[in-house]
Amino acid sequence: MSAREDYVRERITQVARTIQFMDVTGLVPSSREIYGFRTCSKSQRLPGQDHATTWQDPVTKALVMMDEPYGYVDQFFTSRNHWAEANGFCLRRVTWPGTYRPRHGTVCDPVNRAGQGDVVILTVVFSIQIMKLALT
Repeated sequence: MSAREDYVRERITQVARTIQFMDVTGLVPSSREIYGFRTCSKSQRLPGQDHATTWQDPVTKALVMMDEPYGYVDQFFTSRNHWAEANGFCLRRVTWPGTYRPRHGTVCDPVNRAGQGDVVILTVVFSIQIMKLALT
């Protein structure tokens, strides 16, 4: 397979997994900033944040950020949890490689503001587990 064909397959996979994610969770893409302000520096963001997308529950308006860094972020897992606690966020790890380059070692960490959308984030985690079962 050529590099171009591999690239096209990767993009098609990304689109298909995004549609599956939306169908299963009921979330829609959002351009809103989960942090509540425009972030200018990496020190204000989740440590190791990479390939993050923001999603919104259309009913409750709760926001969920899906952070999909490569697996190297595991070395930051403790600092990511400390950051989340210190800044009023909840961070979870799901055993689903997400929508961004799932064949290349990405992990999927849903993040939400503590106390806002807890039901939504639990629904996301539960829905992803169901989706994994359906795809196996």
